[in-house]
Amino acid sequence: MSEQTNTALHAWSLFQQAHVLSARYFESVTARFGLSYPQTAVLNVLRREERALPLSQIARQLTQEAQSTTELADRLERRGLVTRVRDPRDRRLVLLELTDAGREMIDQILPALAEAGEQVFSALNDKQIEQLETLLMPLRDRAAERLGQDRGRSRGVLRGITAGA
Repeated sequence: MSEQTNTALHAWSLFQQAHVLSARYFESVTARFGLSYPQTAVLNVLRREERALPLSQIARQLTQEAQSTTELADRLERRGLVTRVRDPRDRRLVLLELTDAGREMIDQILPALAEAGEQVFSALNDKQIEQLETLLMPLRDRAAERLGQDRGRSRGVLRGITAGA
């Protein structure tokens, strides 16, 4: 095995560990509100967009498959946090809309997630965080390319909270 391969595998291991541990931490934060992290991510997309969206667009922004997003929407709808509505321009299209209860819920969760993010990223200074973002973007794009996904899909991820794994 080449030195470059060893270095890449070590970097991957560190990246995966950081992701898994951070995801677990963020999941524990959203669990205090009775939601999973992916459910919270759906609410956040709707809150940021401030309008009803097709599930396909939400899935794209969260880099998830449409079926996974449908299942998340089903759970959120049962809890009264979102509702499905018909697109007034094309009645065949179903949109997901944040309810008042969903808006209230995400507005409670976001400050807790921001605090959690500050706690995790306090290990880095601002310049290091910018460098990390710069390094992760081409890795994200390359992984999407290797999966045969549209590079624009991976770039559609919102800054901030995403569904994660």
